[in-house]
Amino acid sequence: LRELWPELIGPLKREQGAEIVPMFRHAGFVSDCAPPYSPVAVFRGELEGTGAHGVSWSSDRKVAMHYAGAWSPAGDALVLMARAPVAAILARFEKDYEVVVDPSELLEVRPVLRMPHWQYALQPPEPEPL
Repeated sequence: LRELWPELIGPLKREQGAEIVPMFRHAGFVSDCAPPYSPVAVFRGELEGTGAHGVSWSSDRKVAMHYAGAWSPAGDALVLMARAPVAAILARFEKDYEVVVDPSELLEVRPVLRMPHWQYALQPPEPEPL
């Protein structure tokens, strides 16, 4: 997992965790950087209105803004912020400052930025603070 996960893109990382969380729990904490010893502020860019949140978050707000911007051609996107208790953190990776979490254990999940829907032919709109 330590070598494979950071290189994956797409559908697997958008999963809400039904199969992914148990896989990481079975493997134990996985990382290519230092483990956390206190809760971590995490951010995620995702389409608005998708319901449950995925497992892949970042400790860097700018990374989440990048992913929200990548989603905005498909519809309105949000940058979410949450507090991840140590027990919720399944893995950490240097690439994209990724923090893999059990989304059901996140605390204080809230939107912090909205990226309005735009078409590729148009200039992307400015993000809207929430």
